[in-house]
Amino acid sequence: QKYTPGSDPEWVGTANFTRVFQDPEFAAAWRNTLTFTVLALVIGFAIPFLLALVLNELRHAKAFFRVVVYLPVMIPPVVSALLWKWFYDP
Repeated sequence: QKYTPGSDPEWVGTANFTRVFQDPEFAAAWRNTLTFTVLALVIGFAIPFLLALVLNELRHAKAFFRVVVYLPVMIPPVVSALLWKWFYDP
């Protein structure tokens, strides 16, 4: 439906869809979307899953590698808590 304020709406049917599917950038947009989705799944799921499997199977230095993996997660809240403590009680 095509509409401009102050005029009657005009029914365009499937013309908008036809124009989109004929646009050469439409295929590029889909390709970019699929590439992003695949990379996000690999980086966000497969790599952490494999890392968890490897860390779970380690016999030696298991605690060290757990600290190395969890330390970046734990540092920001600890720093934040210490900063707030310092702000309120210098």
